[in-house]
Amino acid sequence: MAIQLSRRARNFLLAEGSLKTLMETTDIGAGAEGFVLDVYSGTAPTNPEDAATGTLIVTVSTGGVGTTLAFEASPVTGNGAIQKLAAGDWRGTAIGAGGTMGYFRFRKISDSQASDGSYVYPRIQGEVAVAGSDLNVSSTSLTTAQILVINSFVLNLPVA
Repeated sequence: MAIQLSRRARNFLLAEGSLKTLMETTDIGAGAEGFVLDVYSGTAPTNPEDAATGTLIVTVSTGGVGTTLAFEASPVTGNGAIQKLAAGDWRGTAIGAGGTMGYFRFRKISDSQASDGSYVYPRIQGEVAVAGSDLNVSSTSLTTAQILVINSFVLNLPVA
């Protein structure tokens, strides 16, 4: 799967602002806050508007305390992508017994991940794997209370 953007996210990019602004600004869409990254087991839903599937394994935020994730000020040169703020501390602690990571979803902090047929919530989802994926991790397994640290992340917008 390539990166998928919800209808609300696509509409924002078409008429309102940049991807960086979408991810970090607190007054876009429903809820007054920025984005965090949820990682689930299993296969991603067909569309980002669909309710999340699988088991929530970990929620990644700045410092692991539920605060908005941040990106570098400039896009990756020539790549149509933005990257995680180098000094940003993206982390989260495995929920419950942990599990095997299959896909991720960036979401507004107040987004419950229910089905969004009204296209209120901007969401971005992609696959998780050890290599060659949208989010690469050293291991797709997290155990009880294990901390996932994301040291590097590049969000590439799809070519088509």
